[in-house]
Amino acid sequence: MIWNSPLWKAELKKELRKFKKYQVDIRSDKYDADHFVFGLEKFYFTCAFIIRKLVGNNKLSDEFMSSNFKVSQYRRINKTEKLDTYNYLDFAKYYSLENESGVQFNVNRVCNLFIHSFVFFPTFDEEMEMAFTGVFINSDHSMDGYIYHKCLLKLTGNYSEIKQTATAVCFCH
Repeated sequence: MIWNSPLWKAELKKELRKFKKYQVDIRSDKYDADHFVFGLEKFYFTCAFIIRKLVGNNKLSDEFMSSNFKVSQYRRINKTEKLDTYNYLDFAKYYSLENESGVQFNVNRVCNLFIHSFVFFPTFDEEMEMAFTGVFINSDHSMDGYIYHKCLLKLTGNYSEIKQTATAVCFCH
């Protein structure tokens, strides 16, 4: 149970500020690919956990809690081979990445994807100097059905409202 939600909301904002700095730093040669993915996954896991705790304790607005987030989904095609910890980085051969369909997820579903992530694979835009643009993700619960991808909101603007912060953390509308 969360009694003092401002502390949790402040922690969420702190994570967002650190991530904005991380996005700038990551373009340098300071980090290798493993550290980059670790930092991303840690950020999303931590923020998803905080948001889910706030949602579960009714500490966010009804408007935010009823928000849906657009996600691209790709159906699993290769079900004869097991997708496991030894081959999950080859996820493209297990999903029909040419056949995208759009779905909408509520806040809890988005948070659960990050908390229970099985595949977590960042995407980049080569035309934007390899800027981080999104993530392929699925969970241990969804891996036999779909993998999901979502572009990320540019982390700019005023984040004084938790709705804006949580939306930036999760996915853009």
